[in-house]
Amino acid sequence: MGVTAMDWKHFGRAAVVGPFVAAALAAPVLADDPGTHEMMVSFERCYEVSSELPGPALAYDEDVCVAYEGSSRQMLYTSAFEGGAEAVQWTLVQEGTATVSATSDGAVLDTVFFRIEEVAEDLGNDAGCLWTEAGTPEVQRASVEVCAGGLENLEQFSYSAELIGETLHRLHASGHAGSWCASADDGTSFGPGCS
Repeated sequence: MGVTAMDWKHFGRAAVVGPFVAAALAAPVLADDPGTHEMMVSFERCYEVSSELPGPALAYDEDVCVAYEGSSRQMLYTSAFEGGAEAVQWTLVQEGTATVSATSDGAVLDTVFFRIEEVAEDLGNDAGCLWTEAGTPEVQRASVEVCAGGLENLEQFSYSAELIGETLHRLHASGHAGSWCASADDGTSFGPGCS
């Protein structure tokens, strides 16, 4: 299964996630139709300064939990290879309001606008980023933030998260062929692919 620049057009509306995607990733053509899901979301994620993707914990210089409320648009492709291995490709855009709280005492640190964009490819589904939406078994979702098998098992990905308020936080990560690197606005870089 070869990858060419022309195959990118099959990824359809992936361009909604921004211009960084076209330069970062090309996706092989999959036969199955994509699943496009648009919905309102409300979820919480906690971030530790010492974790693989510390997210906004870096900007606040402490472990934080962020309550996100907003919209989510995802285009998800899945396809089975011979032998039953599954290929998973997706684009994801989420945006809305985020309330940042200190993990230590629950104090609200900030309420800001957030935007998360990602595009990824997991041939063989060995990164484990695919899950079924609770209460709706027919709706599958994927995100690099929940890859149980690790980011190094993604064939390629691009991830960008922004919290825009008094404290501005941007985190960008990308990876290819088992190596990845993430960087934050403060110049901090981490991951096995950083030089």
